[in-house]
Order: sequence, then C-alpha cells, then structure tokens
Amino acid sequence: MLGARRWLPLLLIPAGLVVYAGSLDHPFIFDDETEIVSNERVHDLTPLSNALSSQRPVTDLTFAINYANHNLNPAGFRAVNVAIHILAALFLYGIVRRTLLAARLRPVLGAASPWIALSVAVIWLLHPLQTQSVTYIVQRAESLMGLFYLITIYSVLRGAESKAALGWYVAAVLACALGMGSKAVMVTAPIMVLIYDRAFLSQSWSDAVRRRTGLYIGLAATWLIPLATGVVRGVLSPRESLPTVGFGVRELTPAVYAMTEPGVILHYIKLALWPVNLCLDYGWQPVHNLSQATMPIVVVGILLLLTLWAVVWRPIAGFLGAWFFLILAPTSSFIPLADPIFEHRMYLPLAALVTLAVVAVYGVLIDVMRSDERAPAARHYVAAILLVVTCGTLGYLTIRRNHDYRSSEVMWADVLAKRPNNPRAHLAVGVGHYDADRVPEAEKAFRRAIELDPKYGEAYFNLGNTLMKKGWVGDAVLAYRAGIATGYYSAADYYNLGNALRRMEKFPEAVDAYSLATWVDPNHAESYLHIGNVYMENGFFRDALKYYESAIEAKPDYALAYLNMGAVFMEQSRYLDAIEAFEKALELKPDYEIACNNLEQAWAGLTGTPAPQPDPVP
Repeated sequence: MLGARRWLPLLLIPAGLVVYAGSLDHPFIFDDETEIVSNERVHDLTPLSNALSSQRPVTDLTFAINYANHNLNPAGFRAVNVAIHILAALFLYGIVRRTLLAARLRPVLGAASPWIALSVAVIWLLHPLQTQSVTYIVQRAESLMGLFYLITIYSVLRGAESKAALGWYVAAVLACALGMGSKAVMVTAPIMVLIYDRAFLSQSWSDAVRRRTGLYIGLAATWLIPLATGVVRGVLSPRESLPTVGFGVRELTPAVYAMTEPGVILHYIKLALWPVNLCLDYGWQPVHNLSQATMPIVVVGILLLLTLWAVVWRPIAGFLGAWFFLILAPTSSFIPLADPIFEHRMYLPLAALVTLAVVAVYGVLIDVMRSDERAPAARHYVAAILLVVTCGTLGYLTIRRNHDYRSSEVMWADVLAKRPNNPRAHLAVGVGHYDADRVPEAEKAFRRAIELDPKYGEAYFNLGNTLMKKGWVGDAVLAYRAGIATGYYSAADYYNLGNALRRMEKFPEAVDAYSLATWVDPNHAESYLHIGNVYMENGFFRDALKYYESAIEAKPDYALAYLNMGAVFMEQSRYLDAIEAFEKALELKPDYEIACNNLEQAWAGLTGTPAPQPDPVP
C-alpha cells in the first residue's frame, strides 16, 4: 500500500493529457498573433539576444525554441504549454504532501497527506479557470512563471529537510531567477518563501532569516532581473508610449484601479467555486465612484485584514490567504493595468482556494463520521466519490472550454455572447469579417466598437482600412485622422493615411503622413519607399533616390526598393546604375518578373537597342 502511494502523482499526467489533448491543433488567437506569429524576435534562436531582449526573456526564449522546432505549428506550442502545466501540478503535489508531513501538521493530516495532495493537484490541474494559462498560448508567461514559483518553494522545503541543503537552496534561487525572467509577478516569490518558512519550518521570523540568510540574499538578488529587463521602468515611467501596465496607463489612476480590483477579486473567487461563463476578454469597466465599490472593498478588506492578522499571529492559518492575496498583488492592487481582469492571473492563486476547500471537506468528513466504527472505510469511499465527481465535472468543463479556442471567430462570438458591450470583441469580430472579405459586416462591427468607445483608436484605423477596401478614400482619411487624434497610433497607421492621401493625389499631405510614420518608427522602410515613389511620380528624381536609399538602409533585403531605384536610374538614362539595381533586386528575389523585364530593358538602353519603357513603379 505504501509503495502504491509513491505512484499516485503519476495519475496527474494522463489526467492533464485527457482534458487538453483535443486543443492541441487549435490555431493562434488574439495576442498570439502579435507576440508569436508576427514577432520576429522569437523567430530565430541566433543570436540569443533577440529572444532575451524583452521584458519576459525566459518566456520568449521558449517561444523561440518552439519556433525553431515547429515553425508556426500551434500544436507544438500548445504541447509545451500542457507539459508545463502538468509539471507544475506535480510540483504542487510534492509541496502539499511534504508540507502536511512537516512536524506541525503531521499529527493531524500526515496520514492522509498523499490523498490530500493528489486531490489538490488534480483539481487544480483540471480546473477550467486554468485554460487561459494553458490553451491560450501567449499566456505561457503565467504558467511558466507558476512552474518556477512552485519549484522555488519546493526546493526550499527540500533544503530544510536535507543534509545537503546548499544544493536545494541554489536550485531555489535559480528557479526564482528564471521565474523573474518569465513574468514579473514572480517578484512576490521571495516574500512568499519567507512566509512559508515562518509558517512551517521555523520558530519565528528572525529564526527563519538567521537559519537561511544566504538563501534570502540570493532570492532578493533576483529582484534585479525585473530592473534589468525594464519592467520596473515600465511600471514607474508615465512617459512610456501607450503603456498597458504602470502609472502611465491612460485614464487609470492608482486610486481608480484600487477601487476596481476588489470586485475583480470577488469575481475570481466566484469563478474558482463556480467556473462557468468563462470569458477571454471581459472588457471590465473601471470603477470611478467609491459608492459603487463599497461592498467589494468591505468584503475583500475584511479578508485581507484577517489574512494579515493570521500571517503574524497564526502563520499556518494565514499562509493560504497570503498565497492568494500576495500573488495577485502585482495585478490586482493599485498598479494600473489596461485590463483590470484576466483569468490567467488566477493560475497560482487558485491553488490556495483549492487547498483550503480540500482540507475543509476532509475535516468535515472526519467530524461527521467520527462516531461510526466503520468511519475510516466509509470516509475513504465518500472522499473518493467526491473526488471522482469533482474531477469529472471539472474535466468536462475544461474540455468544453477548450473547444471555444478552435478558432478566433468562435472565441470572439463567445465573448460577445457574454459581454455584448465589449468594444474590443466587436473589433476582433470585425477583423475576422475583414479578413474574410465580408466588408459590410466588418464596417458594422468597427462602427459599433467606436460607438461603445469613441476613443478606440484601433477601431478607427480598421474602419479606415475597410472604407479603403470599399473605395471610399475620403471617408477612410477621416477615419485615420480620427484614430490618430485619440493618441493611439503606430507607424502603420500613418502609413495607411499616407496611402489614402496619395490615392487622392494630395501629394504633400501624403509625404507628411509617411514622414510621421518614419518619425514613429525610423525603420519603417515602406514609408521611405512611398515618399520616394511620390517624388519620382512628380519628377523629383534626386529626392526619390534619397528615400529609396533610406528604405534600403532600414530594410537591406528590400527588393522593391532596389527595383524602384533602378526605375529612377532608367529615367535619368543611368543604365549601368539601373542594371546594378535590378540585378540586386533579382538577387534578393530570384523570381521577380518585373525586375527581370526591367533589367532586359536597361541592357537595351545601354546598348542602344530599341526597347519599351520599364514597367511603372509599384
């Protein structure tokens, strides 16, 4: 029997595979497109500095490794996410079991430790609230950070039990460092380790620090990583353009965010207990009036005060509350985030609620069946039935939720069904219509998004693109300018405005728009190219060449820039220069038919052979 218990955690592996196997072939969605599909930084492992130059270097490095092995096959990315989640559940099992076997809890819960640990780990593993951290690929940052967080705690626990403590403590510091490079929520880990140490391993706070001074110095040193990666600067600087986190987030002050988050926290608790109506994007509105947040603030405030009291005076009882509130603190306190709520933020905090529920149910079973001589056997049967029913229900809900990820269209339809006034959902639905060439439906969706949020710059730009597709160029210009007026713009938005103005033959204004695109992004090669095209079309060949050179400097493999440069040389009868430019274009793009034709015409011009004019500039 004792030997069989050693194999209990292995049950977590098939359990995780069963509920997530059906989601492996689902496509990239939402931020997967920008952070993986279009993110060239993770498309090459060499040099490593490409992937490591972000605020989440460890996460991006794993994406780069995925890309190197699977290109843009989402199944490979999702398989890694599932593996991370199962591995995290195994470490959670180890932490719970060994904690219950510690001297302070062994007399009460030690005998049941494997079964309690298995119950906690499998419920946490199968809970549908975890799908956003697993099935939504880009949220690997959360699950990977969670894995390293659990490894850190586990290593400290093992070090305290071991005669070879140094090795375990070094492992804890390394895991903490990797977690810091995965997601900045890891900044809470050193504090959480200290609380765990005081609750289960040491006699007092000073005793914990004195016995493991080197460990805490090492853990504290890992706080330098968010500083080095720019996370701290991003949080503190209000000057960062279009920030999504920190004190520069538009229209969200720390006070407003602090009033909003108690309601979010209560919603998280509700989803943990009753995980239905999960939503990818809530469009949660900030609370600007204190009277609207009074009840959530009171409830969460009481829970938080009880947790603080327990951490100081009853550390064992306070540990789970500290785990819940402390890990949520970076995203659910007073530091503004553009999105007040995302389900993936509950990845680790959920473990506290699950552990509390499992231990509470176990306690109730003991109390209810204490007087029955058949209590031990009956208790085991009842506990087993409850666990099977719970896991079956959660597993079914998780499989069903994973089904929503089978396409962007299905997911955003689900979001709109649950949050019909979410402007970002209307935008996403509109993008789907636009990509499918359903122009009227796309226009309707973008206009609805603007109606819900008149300052939604991205919706204006997408509306402009849709109007351009309809041929309504003047209306598209108005939409682009309205988007720019909101302050939410990119180089591509100025570039699109320039294209519209060029079609209207408003050449000076088009050049101004393209120039602003290069101001936003000095490496926006397409804008340099189109400024050159405007100058060429109007006979200013010297200026055109200058901007084509700038386009090539920004994008050395830009075959089109070489093609157009060659066309300018042809206009100036500089045939040798034209030949060199066209040959370079063909070197970069061997099947470039226009370049091949123009090269033939350049040779004809050089030799005096009559030949047609080169093809016009694209």
